Amino acid sequence: MIPPISCLIIDDEPLAQELLSDHVERIPSLHVIGKAQNSKQALSLCKELQPDMLLLDIRMPGLSGFEFLDLLPQPVPLVVVTTAYREYALKGYEHNVVDFLEKPIFFDRFQKAIQRVEERLGSTRLNSNSKSSQEDSSINLTMKLLSVRVGRDTINILLDSINYVESLDNYVKIHLNSRSSKPVLSKMTVAQLESKLPDDSFIRINRKYIVRIDQCQKITASSILLFSGEELPIGVTFRDAVRQTLL
Repeated sequence: MIPPISCLIIDDEPLAQELLSDHVERIPSLHVIGKAQNSKQALSLCKELQPDMLLLDIRMPGLSGFEFLDLLPQPVPLVVVTTAYREYALKGYEHNVVDFLEKPIFFDRFQKAIQRVEERLGSTRLNSNSKSSQEDSSINLTMKLLSVRVGRDTINILLDSINYVESLDNYVKIHLNSRSSKPVLSKMTVAQLESKLPDDSFIRINRKYIVRIDQCQKITASSILLFSGEELPIGVTFRDAVRQTLL
């Protein structure tokens, strides 16, 4: 069995390190072998541990993340940049990083970045998981589609096409991210639909709304602004769960 991808987290914010560690733990093919809060620590750990990949913040005390990369001996580990500053994206790609993740980093987006790392490392790693992780993959594949009843018909909806779900008493209105697609109305309660959705991709924010996590552009104490422009209220009893997941 091929060992998991070894990962070094480089970030000066303890909370950011903790979030990335939590994301890594959810991916069987990935393993954290060390953490660094600045470039000096990171250089030492890279030489000692020789990680396969780096989760690299850019703004850190002392050397920046890009200055740190310039000091690394070849071959440089694969790099996924993690930063709150979108303006670094172009420079990141100039350094041949695998992906650029803008904080706050949601798990769905993180998972896509790791898939790109796996592709760079070669298909052997993709096919080397244990039976249990292969079962997880099949579950993920089936969960990409949501089957719902519309009148007498059953239709399949791509999970990635959903912006948010709205409760209308004994019906749900599924709002899609394509302007040319009308919302889908299905007879079921919002609780019934919630049980069909993967909890790492969707979150209930009040009694009426479920949103897709990677559609959240801005989170305040009382509302969530989606990339589509809708602003939805966060229910008082849901605030702790929302903050835990999204902040």
